[in-house]
Amino acid sequence: MTIAQDAHHSTYINVPEAVGVFDSFETLQQAIYDLRMSGFSRADISLLGSKEAMREKLGSAYWRAEDLQDNPDAPRAAFVSEEAIGELEGAISGGFFFLGLTSPWRPC
Repeated sequence: MTIAQDAHHSTYINVPEAVGVFDSFETLQQAIYDLRMSGFSRADISLLGSKEAMREKLGSAYWRAEDLQDNPDAPRAAFVSEEAIGELEGAISGGFFFLGLTSPWRPC
C-alpha cells in the first residue's frame, strides 16, 4: 500500500503487491504461476536483482534486452492486447454458434 501525506490529508492507494526472495529458478517460476492464477498481469510482475545474481540463479533463462535487440534469432512476438484476445474468442465461439444453428447438415 502506498501512502502519500501532505500538511492537510493522507491518501491511501490500495494496490496488490507481493515481494519474495527465491533460492532457485523453479521456486521463482512457481511463484510467477501462482501470481498469474491470483489475477496478477504478466506486465505487473517484475524481477529485481544484480546482473551477477541473475546469471547465477537463472543461467540461460536470463536475457538482457541489450543482448537481444540486434540478434535475428531472438524470439519475437507482436503485442496483442487482452481486449483483442477477447474479441477473437467471441468471434470464434459466435461463429461456431452461428454455424450450429444454420447448418443444413446438422442431425435431426
